[in-house]
This record gives sequence, C-alpha cells and structure tokens, in this order.
Amino acid sequence: MNLRSARLGAKLSRAAFVRLVAIALVLVTAGCGTAQEPDLTGQSTNTPAGTESVVAAKVTLPAQELFGLVAGEGALWLRDVDSGSIFRVDPEKNELTATIDVGPGGGVAVGEGAVWATVTEAKQLLRIDPASNTVAAQIRVGEFPESVAVAFGSVWVSNHRGGTVSRVDPRTNKLIASVKVSPTGPAGPGTVGRGGDYVWVGVSSRGEVVRINPKTNKVSGALTIPGAGCHDLATSGAMLWLAGGCLDAVEPSKIWKVDTRQLKVAATIEPGGDVGAPTIWRGQLWMLTSLHLVSIDKKTDRVVEQATIQGPGGASVANGTLWVSNQSKLLRLRLA
Repeated sequence: MNLRSARLGAKLSRAAFVRLVAIALVLVTAGCGTAQEPDLTGQSTNTPAGTESVVAAKVTLPAQELFGLVAGEGALWLRDVDSGSIFRVDPEKNELTATIDVGPGGGVAVGEGAVWATVTEAKQLLRIDPASNTVAAQIRVGEFPESVAVAFGSVWVSNHRGGTVSRVDPRTNKLIASVKVSPTGPAGPGTVGRGGDYVWVGVSSRGEVVRINPKTNKVSGALTIPGAGCHDLATSGAMLWLAGGCLDAVEPSKIWKVDTRQLKVAATIEPGGDVGAPTIWRGQLWMLTSLHLVSIDKKTDRVVEQATIQGPGGASVANGTLWVSNQSKLLRLRLA
C-alpha cells in the first residue's frame, strides 16, 4: 500500500535506498491508448462489528512497523520495516516461532516449497528453507532488488534501479530471464505480482503498470495508473486489483480494478480511508483501511464495512482464517 511503501522507503533510505518521485506520464501502450478512469464506486452503509468482537487472537511482534504479510508452508510471514528481518508466525498456536535475520530488503513471498526474500544492498534473492528457517540459497539478481512474487512456476524479482524483472527457476535457483521494463536508474520497477495470465510490475518513472507475458518473457502492454510502482496487488481469475500507490501521486485511498486480458481499468473504487494490502477470501476482496475492515464484491464492486478495526495494514488467509497486520500487531479475525 502507499503508506507502507512510503514508510518503508523512509527506512531504507538510511541504507542508501531512495524511492524517487513517480512521474505520471501519459504514454501509449503497445497498440493501446491511455486508460480511461471510470466513476468511483462509493461505500455502502451498514452496521459494522466492533473490534473486540472480531479479534480472535493477537500476536505482537518485535517491530515498530510490519509489511509483506503472506501465508504458506504452514505459517504466516512478515518483514520488519527497520531491519528487514523475517518473522514466522504459527497460525494455529498464534505465536511467533522464528525470526530470520536477512538484512534490509523490500519483499517476501512464499511458493515452490520455499520462502523468498530480497536483500537490496547485496543484489540478492534469498531462498529460505521453511523446514529449518535458514537460508538455503543466495541468488544474484539485478540492481536494487525490491519486490518478489511466485507465479507460473518461477520466482519474479523487480530490480528497482536495474530497470528489469528477473525470472528465477526455483528448481535450480538460477536466473533464467531478465525482462527489460524501464531505463536503468532510480524510480524503476517496484511492486511485482501475478494478474490473470500475466506478471505485472509497477514502474514509477514511467507512471505505468507493465504487463509481462510469462510465455515469452516480454512486455505485452502497459496501463498508465497514478502511483505506479507502489501498489499492493490481489488477483482472481482475469481481474487484478491495484491498491493505493506512491504517496506523491496523491492516490492513497483508491483501488483500480484491471481487466488483465483487455488491458483496461474496469472500475475505480474508494472504500473509505487510506487502503491497505488486499487479499481474496470467501470469494471477495478484503482490506484493512485506515478507517475500517472492508469487503468488496468482485463483480459489483460493492463495499461493505465489516468491522471497526483501523489500519491500514496487510491482509492474508491462513487455515481458512483472515489475518490482518497493523504496525507491530498481527490479528486473527473471527467473522461470521
């Protein structure tokens, strides 16, 4: 989300990590024009549940700020904004079970039997063995590796200053492709993730979210969207949701719903408050904003305020249960 990205950028700047201003360029895609932004979808009215009535468990972690909440390999995984350390939380025992010190970095992902994390100064992608909570492989990627995602049998890393997205084979821990998405230099590729049949990466300097075809390892289009590079992503079927954006784009409260096949914005949603990282649960989009926990109907875009929990923060699903993170706390929710 945009607020997390701004805070993370401020912390990383101490180690010479600077996220520069996103330039909102009006560019045309390969054979496509600039996206037209539809009318905003408003928030519905309903009676939300109180915070205490929906919090089933609370895990306090030794960090001032958390990001990157993901689930997999029988655990929940987050990173400390200050140190970059990875926290492992047991979703059954509701407790912190491991802290893995890997150094400052901007991403964590789970898939293909491993946990993956970027270390920006070392220009590395780390493979972490969830059985031992230790680093099993160090893979050289590009300049200033930031975000990481697992999709299409590969691990994808955005190299923020290298202008590329690295594709790594998790079977061999080898770099198998490097996709050029922007010039070398600051304000390059940011958040990366899957959306439909493609890999998507936000590029701040271009003001675009770029679509990569995993069959060819080539760019197959782009969309001009404010805040590109700092969005949080969620995907279901052919639809991709981009939440928030870089703060300099003044778009912390919006969600863009993207039709990944037609390469167009299908809806723009304002759920109320600054938005957090979304997840798909019970067939809907869920998100913790600065005002409340909301669900969004994937088809109608209707927003329902579910609880009075305030964020913003990350959201993920483990063992069929919704979890949200906010500052130093991880909350397990109990929703009807």
